[in-house]
Amino acid sequence: MEHSAALLSPQPIYFDPENIVRLASRAAATRWLRLLACWFGTRRYAHKIPFIVKINHSEMLTYPEIHDQTLFASVDQAFDMGAVAVGATVYYGSAESRRQIIEISEAFAHAHELGMATVLWAYLRNSGFKRTGWITTPAPTSPASQPPRRHHQADIIKQKQAENNGGYTAIKFGKTHPKVYSELTSDHADRPVRYQVANCYMVGPA
Repeated sequence: MEHSAALLSPQPIYFDPENIVRLASRAAATRWLRLLACWFGTRRYAHKIPFIVKINHSEMLTYPEIHDQTLFASVDQAFDMGAVAVGATVYYGSAESRRQIIEISEAFAHAHELGMATVLWAYLRNSGFKRTGWITTPAPTSPASQPPRRHHQADIIKQKQAENNGGYTAIKFGKTHPKVYSELTSDHADRPVRYQVANCYMVGPA
């Protein structure tokens, strides 16, 4: 639904989802993030791999493209499968983002009640941002790192790595300050990422 089979064409062995599971079971270096959003082999491998079930997804068939995530599974289903965590994506900045925020906040709260961990893919999605090339800059993406901790209480947050400096000043949108670009971030490769992390952990609860 979210990624076409064409993405697997360079490695056709992985058209068989069990091979993905086998690969993950051997990847000791990534023991926690053996991220499997597949439905195959959970009972056979559940004692070997900490499963994470992603409970929403986008799809690539709607044209023109829309920026939405559909909740297709429940936390209880993931728990019954033996998963140790649930994951979800929120497209901040999209027309449907407020609905996604509410859905995932409720789902993650329930997951924590069951003792499960939560992983949030916090992505910025807006045609205006993408068209101007600033979808992965630190200033617009950093606000998307705050709700995962403040509202969703996500244990792990995944974002796109910031690729350049700038952002709000280029698209002439949002509230910012010149010091964001001159002092808090720079064109050095690691500074935009540091700014994203700071926004995630240095902002108090709502």
